[in-house]
Amino acid sequence: MVHAERTAAEPGQVASTDRRHCESAARRYSAVTSVSVAGVDLSVANDMKALGVVIGRRLTFRKHAVAVARSCHYHSQAIRHIRHLLSTELATTLACSLILNRLDYCNSVLYSAPASSIQVLQRVQNNAVRIVLQAPRRSHVQPLLHELHWLPIQHRIEYKVAVLTFKSRSSATAPTYLSRHIKARVSVHFARLGSHYLTSRSPGQISRNEPFVVLRQLSGTRCLRQ
Repeated sequence: MVHAERTAAEPGQVASTDRRHCESAARRYSAVTSVSVAGVDLSVANDMKALGVVIGRRLTFRKHAVAVARSCHYHSQAIRHIRHLLSTELATTLACSLILNRLDYCNSVLYSAPASSIQVLQRVQNNAVRIVLQAPRRSHVQPLLHELHWLPIQHRIEYKVAVLTFKSRSSATAPTYLSRHIKARVSVHFARLGSHYLTSRSPGQISRNEPFVVLRQLSGTRCLRQ
């Protein structure tokens, strides 16, 4: 639906390009060990923490994922010890407030992060859903996530980015530092095709899903992976 001013052929390519630029810059300055400020030499750290997010010079967010997983593991074990005393609804509420909230916090920075970092957080969610539903440790997790209506970690990240993008475009109170870098993308070819397709057919000839297909063509984007 929207994309940054530096247009890309595929969704997420802009973020991936920016990340590659940052990684190449990090490799270029990896030999720098200190910076002189006001005559004082300050050592360069490999990682820094801002608003609870651990940012490394390689931008893999591996240490951040490990830190979040460690915090969530503590609460998962606490819920496991009292799970037999809780109803499923109460256990779900505890898991959402103590575990999922930590997994969702600032998760948009993980967009285009390496799959190994995402997998660390996915294992935390898999463990949480098995505890809530009292399923065996080696049970298949997809039906369990579907039962609780929990999106997997990768889809939660994509959903967060999509929501932020939509709000930046549709809200009059959106921060200008976000909205000024985003503009709508409309394909003239699909616009003409979609207009003719909808107006040349009676309502009874249009199936329930067809308008959404045309709208997707008009927007010139892809839907999130299922």
